[in-house]
Amino acid sequence: MGNAKFTTNSLMIIVIIFSAILFFFTITMVEMVNPYGQNEYMKIEGTDLAVKHSSIDPNGLYRGPESTAQLVLEGNFGNDWGTTLSGTDLYLNEYAITSLGLIIPEVVKVDTETLEKEVLYKDAIIRGKCASGEMVLLTGYVMPTNYPKTNSLYKFYTMSSDVDLDDTAVTVIFMEPETGEVVFSLEDKAYVEKTFQKKYEDRTLDEIRGEAAA
Repeated sequence: MGNAKFTTNSLMIIVIIFSAILFFFTITMVEMVNPYGQNEYMKIEGTDLAVKHSSIDPNGLYRGPESTAQLVLEGNFGNDWGTTLSGTDLYLNEYAITSLGLIIPEVVKVDTETLEKEVLYKDAIIRGKCASGEMVLLTGYVMPTNYPKTNSLYKFYTMSSDVDLDDTAVTVIFMEPETGEVVFSLEDKAYVEKTFQKKYEDRTLDEIRGEAAA
């Protein structure tokens, strides 16, 4: 029995190490065949901030015109989908990169005056807004770029997270931007990307609540 346990543990370690080598080799090859530097500067409407992605400068939030902008908060932020400014609070997605190269989506709130950042949800993403204006967040969200079905490293990561790779369900959270209050949530037992807009963005929260209660 002891030898069998040792063999199983050894096999897991070998698989994890092999997956790490293969993952980093793939990343390196992609970078080698892409000769172009990255430089995106995306203004955040209603602020003097922008999200910058660069292969030369640090990624993060920058303040000021592109030519003279200064880094004010480092991080791999997104300026997409449901990025929302409410007063001085900026809600946006951040993509944390682990030491093993996994990309973990997080929903964060940044105070645009103090530049203090708060992680609201891990393994989550702001996916958009519903027709009545509430932000729609998905928690238990799996990034496709982690190749969750074949990447042993990601499967190892999920052992210590709230992500369940054997379940296609996600929790859909509706948040009021002005207060940061969660006003409704439901479990989508079979989340499908292509039906998201029709199910959530094109309808009001009252309509979504009514269907959930039926």
